[in-house]
Amino acid sequence: MKKNSLLALGVALILISCDQVKEAKQAIGAIEAKKAVKSAIKRVINEKRITNGEKIFAEYCAYCHGKAAEGDPDWKTQGPTGILSPPPLNGSGHAWHHSMSVLFNYIKDGSLAKGGSMAPYATTLSDREIKDVIAWFQSKWPDEIYNAWAETNQRDKK
Repeated sequence: MKKNSLLALGVALILISCDQVKEAKQAIGAIEAKKAVKSAIKRVINEKRITNGEKIFAEYCAYCHGKAAEGDPDWKTQGPTGILSPPPLNGSGHAWHHSMSVLFNYIKDGSLAKGGSMAPYATTLSDREIKDVIAWFQSKWPDEIYNAWAETNQRDKK
């Protein structure tokens, strides 16, 4: 009985070690991939456009999306009408999953046709102003989020 217990313990330790080695290799691969992406992606920072985007966001978007683009805390929960609350745009929500064209069109055309509650801004904001708003909220995204978005945006262009 004691022999079987020791044998089982030994096998368990070997399996755990193999899993740890596999996880370590995956982590190293992920780190290397992130380094490659980070070096390949240059974040464009245009302070003038970001400042303009911040002003426009404060005037037109902050009421729903929050002053710091933090969105509604319950943005993932459908309200009584079945519509989701305004999501965060600061990198903590799903906005970074969308390409530039999708982000742009959501602002320009609104989300009413897609079952959302955002009105269109096509007649209120110029294309440049919409891009400035996007530049502002993207300036709040951590590098990892921005890099993931940049990869998605590149795939969308192809």
